[in-house]
Amino acid sequence: SQEVDKIKNLFLNKKIDNKKLIALLNNKYNIDFNSLRDSCFSGEKEILNKNLGNITLQNEDIYFYLNNLHSRLKKLLDLRIEYEKYKDINVAMENIKPKIFWKDKPIFYKQVKKWNLRKIEDGKKMLSDAEILIKTRLNSYNEIIIKDLLIKLYLKASSTS
Repeated sequence: SQEVDKIKNLFLNKKIDNKKLIALLNNKYNIDFNSLRDSCFSGEKEILNKNLGNITLQNEDIYFYLNNLHSRLKKLLDLRIEYEKYKDINVAMENIKPKIFWKDKPIFYKQVKKWNLRKIEDGKKMLSDAEILIKTRLNSYNEIIIKDLLIKLYLKASSTS
């Protein structure tokens, strides 16, 4: 496994230091926010729950998180508009600019099926409300606000309307 290889490489010819080992295996900082975002927009409950429990969102990155979510909603909006026009997801993916990287196409395919135009508008409103809260509240609530937003977006993705 990759984790075992990391440990072997880090401690090559060394005594294993428990603090370094814990830091290396500490998943809270190893989860990529994009993975959290993708599980949220794809309506993948198990992955979202696991990731939400294993991540610490950094206060200094709060606007990065908001911008990341906003960018995804914008891309889903562009994709959905093209999809409505051509009724073909592959044509829609080829038409939007900037292009979707080939490796990201499966996740966008999954997400555009979950997000219609009305849901996207609702998602934009949720994002706006969260941003207002972040700008008007004490910083200590930022992580809670973002995690709450991710759950609300997941619920919207999973809903039938």
